[in-house]
Order: sequence, then structure tokens, then C-alpha cells
Amino acid sequence: MNSSLRSIILIIGTRPEAIKLIPVYFEFKRHGYPVKICATFQHTNLLQDVFDLFEIKPDFRFDIMRPDQDLFYLTQAVLENCKQLFNSQKPQLVIVQGDTTSAMAAALAAFYCKIPVAHIEAGLRTNNIWAPFPEELNRQFISLIATYNFAPTNTAVNNLKQAGVNPKTIYQVGNTVVDALNLVLNKIETGELAISAKTQELVNIIKNHKIILLTMHRRESFGVNMVQSLTAIREFANEHPEICFVFPVHPNPQVQQAIDLADLKTCSNIFLIESLTYHELIYVLKQAHVVVTDSGGISEEAASLSKPVILLRNETDRPEAVQANLAWLAGYDKAKIKKYLLQALSLPGVAHCTKIYGDGQSAAKIVKILKQEVSMTKVAVVGLGYIGLPTAIILAEAGMQVHGYDIDGVRVAKIFQGIAVIEEHELGVRLAQALNNQNFYVDTKLAPADYYIIAVPTPVTPDHKADLSYIWDAVQAVASVLLAGSCVIIESTVPVGTTNQIAEYLAQRTGFVLGEDLFVAFVPERVIPGKIFYELIHNDRLIGGVEAKSSQIATKFYAQFVKGAISQTDASTAEMVKLVENSSRDVQIAFANQVASMAETAGLDPLKVIAFANKHPRVQILNPGCGVGGHCIAVDPWFLIESFPEQSKLLQAARLVNDSKPFEVLADIAKKVQALQTTTGKGKIKLCVLGVTYKPDVDDLRNSPALFIAQELQKWPNIELFVVDPYVDHELLKTYFKNVSANLDNLPTICDMTVALVAHSKFKQTFKGSFVAKDMLDFGVVKNLTWPLISESK
Repeated sequence: MNSSLRSIILIIGTRPEAIKLIPVYFEFKRHGYPVKICATFQHTNLLQDVFDLFEIKPDFRFDIMRPDQDLFYLTQAVLENCKQLFNSQKPQLVIVQGDTTSAMAAALAAFYCKIPVAHIEAGLRTNNIWAPFPEELNRQFISLIATYNFAPTNTAVNNLKQAGVNPKTIYQVGNTVVDALNLVLNKIETGELAISAKTQELVNIIKNHKIILLTMHRRESFGVNMVQSLTAIREFANEHPEICFVFPVHPNPQVQQAIDLADLKTCSNIFLIESLTYHELIYVLKQAHVVVTDSGGISEEAASLSKPVILLRNETDRPEAVQANLAWLAGYDKAKIKKYLLQALSLPGVAHCTKIYGDGQSAAKIVKILKQEVSMTKVAVVGLGYIGLPTAIILAEAGMQVHGYDIDGVRVAKIFQGIAVIEEHELGVRLAQALNNQNFYVDTKLAPADYYIIAVPTPVTPDHKADLSYIWDAVQAVASVLLAGSCVIIESTVPVGTTNQIAEYLAQRTGFVLGEDLFVAFVPERVIPGKIFYELIHNDRLIGGVEAKSSQIATKFYAQFVKGAISQTDASTAEMVKLVENSSRDVQIAFANQVASMAETAGLDPLKVIAFANKHPRVQILNPGCGVGGHCIAVDPWFLIESFPEQSKLLQAARLVNDSKPFEVLADIAKKVQALQTTTGKGKIKLCVLGVTYKPDVDDLRNSPALFIAQELQKWPNIELFVVDPYVDHELLKTYFKNVSANLDNLPTICDMTVALVAHSKFKQTFKGSFVAKDMLDFGVVKNLTWPLISESK
């Protein structure tokens, strides 16, 4: 069940844009980010070929292409369509590439909608707004709007700085065209992409010749410039029959007209073919000895394969290949074209690829930067229970992209609908807000993330051993989608040494190296139901990494939303601290319950005994109760007992005391029921139990001693049981008991006896000043209902 996060939208108008943006799209997808493609389809067939090649279906399409379209039409069509798209989708970021009219208009639309713009291939300049036209002005304009300028080379970086662009917005990342080139070459070499028989036949025909790949399509080349350039090509081809030109013809009518005027069709060693798909163009490029082009993208690809390039342009915005003596600016001058062709053909072939325009990792660099700069930290919270769901909401409120994962489809569906599946103050309101802000979604399928927080139950088995099955199921799920550089955080309570075992398993399963591209830490939660949201932020946190780098990475993460002090240690120490904290409280409760048992046996009021003892300046005894419940205090000591059986005698004794307490309460109730039967002569006593959760003002029934007591009472033949708990879902309560109520109403007045087990604040408010409170006040129950009270109704 997936509610949409605020998406990242890539605007693609032309085939070169698609080629250079698709690696970025794949990289975002690899990291699990909500990236979407909007295709303007101003060049329908050429653009569709690229999408088919990479098996991509655009999420949005404008289909604005029409006959004889001009810049006025393109600009207003893209601008208006983007306005509607951005207003409906409310993306967190718009990404444009290069210098096309579609990129400029989309950037302007994003600016009007106050959406940040990332500009890929920023900083290319000729500093002549008429060449290339209108591209030079387009890219200068986009740089004024862009929040993030991704420059391919050092030259581009300097161009941006000289233009007054804020240096803090400039990042040198290389050109994504190299990423696309490497991707396609690999697919060709592995046979994943097939080359058509027609193209292979052409290459076979001319393979014994020196092959020159020719392309022309730019607007400033149209007319006399293109005719003159193509005439020079025809003359050179006639003079050099050992050379073969392959010319994939752009479908623009201006190109077709120039071919006719230059009389190219009469030349036998110029092969005029239809436009090639991108991967077939790369295939031919790989076979070519020289490239002649007015295309910036092809010149980059050629240079990246160390192919000499004759640039049919007067000025270039990509001077790096010229500076490296791999390209020559011939303009449209016939003499220069022929001269540079001879020079290029005389060069020895170079087998290796150059890195003039990048190392093929540009998309990864771009996504990494944006993740850090746009608050795009992706967190997967595994387990949406009492800790996981509030944690996920807190992270979403901190601006992170949060993926909530749970195997319980019903729970996920309810959360998706904004239903608070647990009783916690403010949960419903904050959940609705997180979903509305579109940076929190839930699903039963786990997705890649930067951080994984595992917050699943770790119960004990009937023989008091740690049941880690949920943990290991979660770890295996994480391992199946884990990416290099991710951090896995265990918040579930576990026995000492478990986090190290998890880290070793993940390293083995993925091949990642701990401390280099895999980070694992144990971070115990220290929250109390009813105050979870406050304490998740304000409580101190302990970070236990499996090694130092993991501690640092996890600390940096928690520092984004934790206001309490953060301490670092190793994973095993942090695990033991968590167990010791809760075991300490278990021992303290056991002492209070022992005091109560001894006082009762002596005929004394245990609450008075404890109250007087606490007047000592260094004594603070807790109040007794009907036992110990919940998922922490009743469970965690067993993890230490299992691991350290000889060193945990005190813990074993405390567990025995607290686990025995419900039976003491039941024995006390039995005596009072029998006495009431003797007094009233009734064969069956109507008994009301107030509260069955493990502690006040929560809906949590896990390991609840009150629930156990009530269930045992329901089995007694001499009582008719009525159960009241305003915090537990009414339908759930009915699965446990026959007679249930969400509130007191007049229930105590029709009962012969009332047993108060849980100090819910709603009980305190109802009893205050009421007829039934007299006996309770005598026992101090209104002040502290955690002490089990048995009271006969008046």
C-alpha cells in the first residue's frame, strides 16, 4: 500500500536529453527514490526509440509535436503543460538537462511554482547568444534559475563562476553521456542489445574502408551552412574512394533539402541511411575512424572513445576535445573541412577511451549530492508497531523520505488510510500530516534506502529464551535490497552480541565491507508509551556501532532529529546497557512487590510503609503493582539470564517475584469473593475489573499481568466477570471477554465487587468524589491505582 512521496521529475524533450538523463533516472531508482519522467514528445519517434531501448515508459507525456512547430509554440506549450503538471504533482525537485527550449521552459515553470531546479550539463558556453541558437541563451537563462548546477568539466565550472553563478550551487560531476555510452556498449557486447541485420550488413560492406560517421541537424547549420558543409563532404568522398561516409539522416525537412542541394545522393561512398536508434548509432561510432558532426553530444561520445572529431561549427561549447587535440573546429568552411579530415585520417588509431568528459559515474555523483543537499535521506523503518510507527513519523517530520514496512497487510492498509493503529497521544494527527506532506508512505514490500531502522518485536519463548525470529526475518529482508553505503540500525532489544552477528551476516550476504560500504549499529530506544513523540526527540541516545565508522554514521543520522545528548560506544556495550536499564527497573519493582507482600502478611498497609520509607533522603521505593508487563521490563532480564546464567541470580529472583505477583492477587480476590458469598448468601458474585493493559493510559496488552488476572477470573464458576478498559479497542476486548465496556457508566453499581488493576487517568477522574471512591480513597487508590485494590460496591 503505497502513498505517493513528493516526486523528483525529470523533464525530457529530445533524444539527447533522454540519453543523458536516463542514467540519472536509473540511479534514483536504484536508491529507491520516487523519480518520474515527463516526456514532452516534441520529437516523437526519435524520443520513443530511446525509451524503447532502455525499456522505460514515461510517467507523464505532453505529446506537443505538430507540423512546422516553432520556438514560440514549443515554449508556450511546454510552459503551460509544466504548470499543470507541477501544480498537480507538487514535486520536490525538477531536473532538466542541457540547453533545449523544453529545458528552459520547464525550468521557468518550476521557478514560477517555486520548485527547486537541478541543471545537468550546466556551464557550457560559447558566450555568443546566436551560436548555438537558441541553446546558448537557454542555458544561460537556466543557470539563473537553477538551485543545483551540475557542470561536466572544469571549464564549465569556470564558465559558471565567471557568469556570477553562486559557487555553492556548482558541482563538477562529469557528463552523464559517458554513463549512457558505457551502459549501451556493455549491452551491445553482452548481446543484450541486438544490432539489426541491415546495420550489420552495411558495416560488413564497408569494413575494409576507413569509416567516417557524419551527422548534421543543428538549427544554426540550416540553409547555406549545411549545403556548403555537405558539398565539401561530397567532394572529399569523390576524391577519396577508399573512404566511406555513413550519414544517418535527421528527419527534419531542412536536412533533406540540404542533401538534395549538395547532390549527396550521387556519391557512391556516401551511405545515406535512416536515423539510427541510439544503440545502433553507438555501434557504428565504435567502428568509425573519424566523426564529422555539428552535434555536441556525439562529439562527446566520439571523444570518450578516442575518435577524432571534425566539428561543423564556428564555435564550440565543448572545447575540451579541441584542447586535447581530438577535435578541430572547421566551421562550414570547405577548405578547413577537407584539411582537418586529412589530418584526422592520418592519426593512428587509439584503442583506449579517454575521460575528457567523465568517468561514467556522473549519475551516481549527482544523486549522491542531491541526497545530501535536498534533504532526500531515504529511511526504511522495518516494523510499524509501538516504536516503529512513531519513529517513522518523527523522521518524516524531520524532512526525510520515509518508507514504512510491515508484513501485516491489514496494519499497513490502516496506516495508509491515516488510522492510528496504536494508542498514543497525537498519533492520529501527526500520521495524517506526514501522509499529507507526501514524504511518508507504507508498504508490505521493502525498498532500498540509505538507512534501515529495525524495530520489530523480540519476545521470549515459553522457556524464557530470546525469540529472535522477527529480527532475522527483518535482517534478511533488508539484505535483499541493501545498497553499498547504507546503514542498518537495530532498535529492537537483543541479547549481547546479536548486532555483531547481524553485521557479519550482512557483510557475507552482500559482499560489502564493514566500515567502508556497510555500516551497522545498535541504538536502544528509551521511550515510555504516552510520551513517545516527545521522548524520541528529547531523550538521550546511545549509539553502538560495530566499528567506529558505523557509530559516526549513525550518530550523524540521529543528530538530525534528536535534541538529547548522543553518546557513542560499541554495539555490545549498547546492547548490554539497554538490558541492564530495564533489568534494573525489574529488580526495583520486585523489591516493591516483596515489601507489599510482607506488609500484607503482617496486616499492614503496604502503601503507607513505602510512603514512610521514602521520606528517607536516599530511599526511593517504587509503588507495588499486580505484576510486570509490557515488552521491555518483563522480557529483557531473560536475555541477560540466558546469556549469563551464573552471574544473574538477582535477576532470576526478581523475575520469580514479579511473575508470582498475579497469583498473589488472584489468591486475595478468591478470599474476598468467598467472604462476600458468605455474607450475602449469593451463589455467584458480579465482579468488575478495571483495566487490563500492562500500564496506565496505553492500549498495550503485551505480557499484561492485569490481562492474565482477568482471564483467570473469567474461568471461575462463582463469579460473573465484567471488564472495563477505555484504552483497548472494544472489538479486540470482546475477543477476550464476554462482558466488556469502554467506560464505567453504571457498571460498578450493578457489580458486587470492583477490582482496580490499572491506574488509567479516566478511572481516577470518574472515581473522584463518587460513592465508590470511599473505600478506594482509604487505600490511596485514586493517588495510585497501580496497587491492586479489591473494593465491595455500596
